[in-house]
Amino acid sequence: NNIQTLNEIAKETFKGSKIGGCELVILRYVNQEVKVETIDGAHINSPILNQHAVNGNRIVHGVEIDKSGKHIAYHIPGKIGQKHRRIKAWSATTGLRMAFLVYGSKHRKDNLRGIPSISTSLETLKKIDRYKEAAVGGAEERQKIPYVIEHDATSDGENPMVAQMAASLGNDTNQTVEAVDEQGNILANTVATTTNKTAINMPIGSKIKSIESNQELHFKEFYEKNSDIICGALGIPPNVAWSIYNDSFSASRAATKDWEHTMDVERNKFQVEFYEPIFNFWLFTEVEKGKIEAPGFMDAYKNKNYTVIEAYQTVRFTGPMFPHIDPLKEAKAEREKLGPQFRNVPLTTLERSTEILNGGDSASNLDQTSLELSQAEGAGFDTSPEGVSNNDLLNSD
Repeated sequence: NNIQTLNEIAKETFKGSKIGGCELVILRYVNQEVKVETIDGAHINSPILNQHAVNGNRIVHGVEIDKSGKHIAYHIPGKIGQKHRRIKAWSATTGLRMAFLVYGSKHRKDNLRGIPSISTSLETLKKIDRYKEAAVGGAEERQKIPYVIEHDATSDGENPMVAQMAASLGNDTNQTVEAVDEQGNILANTVATTTNKTAINMPIGSKIKSIESNQELHFKEFYEKNSDIICGALGIPPNVAWSIYNDSFSASRAATKDWEHTMDVERNKFQVEFYEPIFNFWLFTEVEKGKIEAPGFMDAYKNKNYTVIEAYQTVRFTGPMFPHIDPLKEAKAEREKLGPQFRNVPLTTLERSTEILNGGDSASNLDQTSLELSQAEGAGFDTSPEGVSNNDLLNSD
C-alpha cells in the first residue's frame, strides 16, 4: 500500500508471528518494483468441502501441499459470496518463492501452521491477570467499609453509632440541647476541635476493628515469581524483561549476554524466513533489469547451478544490539586472550565499529574525513597524531 517501509513490515510480521503463530508474506512485482504484502495467519483456512486441490495436492488448514509436503499455495477466504483466493507459493516462470509463511513456533515438526510463542504461558498469564484484578478490586472494596464492630458474649449488640446516626437524620429523642461549634458539629463528640478527632463511647463487650488483608503484602512476591517463570519459558532474563539491573556487574552482564545470544538466534531465524526470500527475489529482478552486474547468475538459474546462485545470494542483515556495560573491560579481556604477540593488531574494523555506534556508512565517513583533513592541512592546521609531525609521516615508509 506504499505506506510502510520494509523494516516496519518486518517488525509487524515478527510480532504477528510470535503472537498469532504465523504470518503469510506475499511478494509482488509492481511497476518494476518489489512489493511486500503480509496477511495475518488467522485469515488462512481451507475452503469448505474442498480439501483436495489439483494434481493430487492436499489442503491442510489453508496450506496446499503436494505429496512430498512442499508448500504449493495458500488459501484465503474471499469477500462474502466469493470463492477462496489461491495464492501460489512459487512463480511458474522464474521458480522463485513468491509467498511463504513466517513462523513463531511449531508444536510438531510436521505441523503446517505455527503456534504462538507464548502459548505455553497463556493460561498462567490469564490467572496472574485475574489475581491482579482481584487484589486491586479487593483493596477497593475494603476501603468502602473500613471498620466493623465486634461483639463478644457480654455485649447486648448495641450499635455505638446509633445516636450519631439518629442525630444526623434529625430523629434524636434526646431533648437536651447539645453544644455545637461554628460548623454545627456536636462538641460532645469532639475531643479537640483543633484536630477534629472523634471519641466513641463503646458499649460493654464491643470494639471497633479495621478490615485488613495480607493479600497486598504477598502480591509482589506472587507476581514476580510467576513472571520469572514466564520469562524463563520464553527465554528472556527477568531483569532484561523488566529493564531492572540491580544485580552485580557479572550477573547483569551474564543476563544481557544470554539475551543477546537469544536475539542472535531469533534474528538468524527471521532472516532466513523473511528477509532472504525477499532479497533473493529483489536480486533476481535487479539482475534481470541490468541494474546489477552478476556474471553467470542468470545462466546458473537456467542450469539450476545452486552453488553459484547461493554464492550471489550470500547476504548479511545488521542492526543495533545491546551495548556493553563496560566496553573497556570487554576490549581488555579480548586483548588478553590474544596474548602479547597481537597487542598492536586491531580487534575490529572501521565498518564494524561504525555499525555498532550507528554512525552511518563507514566508506562515506572515511571519504568525508579525508576531505576535511586535507582542507584543515591547507588552512595551516597540524593534523598529525600526537607526538608525530606531518614531515615524519611523509618521510616514513
